[in-house]
Amino acid sequence: MDNVATSTWAVLLLIITVASTALLFSLSPLSVAFVSGDDREPLLQFVSKQNDGSQSLENTTLMQGEFAIVPIVAMPTFGYEIQAVNLEVRDVPPNVYAWIDWNSYPIFANEGSDRSYVKDYQLKVYVDSNAEPGEYSLTIVGTNGVAKNIATSEDIQIMNETFGTLHLTVSPSSSEINFDVGEPEYQMGGLCIDDGSGGQTCSGFVSEEEFPITISSSDGTNGNRIGLTTPDIPEGVWAKFVPTDATESSDVLSGRLKLAGAVRPFTSFPPDTFVLLVEASDGTNSPVTNYLPIIRTNNMTVLHSPEKIGFPFPIAQNVNGTNFTYAGLVYDPYENSSSQSNSLPVSLSIKGIAQQAGGTISPLPDWIKVELPASSFVLNATQPYYFLVKATTHMAPVGSFYLAIDESVGKKDHFIGHLRVEVLESMYGGPASSPVPEFSYLVPLVAAVSIAFVTIAVKFSSNRRT
Repeated sequence: MDNVATSTWAVLLLIITVASTALLFSLSPLSVAFVSGDDREPLLQFVSKQNDGSQSLENTTLMQGEFAIVPIVAMPTFGYEIQAVNLEVRDVPPNVYAWIDWNSYPIFANEGSDRSYVKDYQLKVYVDSNAEPGEYSLTIVGTNGVAKNIATSEDIQIMNETFGTLHLTVSPSSSEINFDVGEPEYQMGGLCIDDGSGGQTCSGFVSEEEFPITISSSDGTNGNRIGLTTPDIPEGVWAKFVPTDATESSDVLSGRLKLAGAVRPFTSFPPDTFVLLVEASDGTNSPVTNYLPIIRTNNMTVLHSPEKIGFPFPIAQNVNGTNFTYAGLVYDPYENSSSQSNSLPVSLSIKGIAQQAGGTISPLPDWIKVELPASSFVLNATQPYYFLVKATTHMAPVGSFYLAIDESVGKKDHFIGHLRVEVLESMYGGPASSPVPEFSYLVPLVAAVSIAFVTIAVKFSSNRRT
C-alpha cells in the first residue's frame, strides 16, 4: 500500500506541474499559434492584376533571352491581418530568375496599423538564353512571418506557406549562339584601423566577383567575331570580359566576366536589385541575352582616364571616437587609346574642411584628426583597389561636415573630392537584458506550488509508513 500511495501522489504531482506550466504559457502575451497551412486557406493570396491577355500568373510565355514584369495583387484573407511576412519565389528552373518586388508584406512598415489592405506588387521574371524550354510552375511562398486573427486577436505563425503560383512557359529562340554565365567566384577584401585602445576595427567586403562564361555555335558556323557587352551598366559598377570578344566556333570557348562595385544577391532579391544585361552578338543577328541581377555596393569609382575620385560612403562619427570609411577604384582605360598607359598614379592629401560640398574650405579644426594610411598608390589597369580614410574626433559639434581631399590623378591632373562626415550625438545602450514580462511572477508561483505538493506528498507517504 505504501508504494501505491507514493505512486498515486507522484502521478498527482506530475498532473499539477503540467497544468501549472500550461497555465503559465497560456497567460503569456507572446504566445503564437502554429497552424498548418493544410488546415485552412492561405492567409495571403496573390492574384493577377489584369486579365487582358498580357502576362499573368495563369499564363506567362517567354522566349529564351526575354523577361517580363507581371503585375500582381496581394490580398489578405478576410478576417486576418498580416503583421509581416517575407516573400520568396521557389521552384525556379536553372537559368531563370524570378522574385517579388517588394519581397515582403507589408511593403512599408509605416503604413499604419491596418495590415489587411490589398497591395500591388510586381513579379519579375528573367529567362536566360540558355534556359531549357518547357512548362514550369513557380510558387510564391511566405517563408516566415506572423498574421493575426482579427476576431480573436490570436497570432498565427506563417512558415513556408504557398500564396500563389506562376505558370511559366519557356519557348526556344532562333539564335545559333550558345552563351552561358556560370556561378561566381568571390574575392574578399578587408581594411582595418587601430581603435586607440590596443584593438582594431575592421571591415570585410567582396572586392570582386568573377563569373565563368562559355560560348559556342550550334550550327557549325566558324570565323565570325562575337562581341561581348554589358550595355546600360550603372554608374559606379565595373564589368570586364576577359577576353573582350571571341571567334564563333563549334568548339566551346571559355572566358571570364569580372565584376566590381556590385555583387550578385546571395539569397533573396531586395528592392534595389538591378538587372545587368550580358549580351553576345555576331553583328548580324539580334544579340543573345543573359541576365545578371546585382546589388550595387556604392563604393566604387571607375576611371577610364585621369578623373575625379568619389567618396560615396560617409564617415559616421560620435562627438568622441574613431571611425573610418573606405572607397574603391578601378582603372579601365579606353580600348585603342594610344595616350593611355596601363597604370595610373594617385596621390591624396587632406586639404581642409567645409560646411558643404564645394563650399569654402577651412583648415581642419582641433576637434577632428584625419589620416590617409595609404595616401599614394598606383592603379594597375583592370585591378580593383581599395583604400580608407580614418577620422578621430574629440568634443566635436553635432552636424554634417565635408572633408576636402586634394586628388592628384595621373601625372598632371588635380581634383578636389569631398567626403561627408556625420557627427552624431553620443548614444548609450541600455541594459543588455529586456525588461521582465509582467507574467513572470507566475514562474516562482508555479515553483512554490510544486514544492508545496512535493512536501505534502513526502509527509503523507511518511505518515502512511509509520
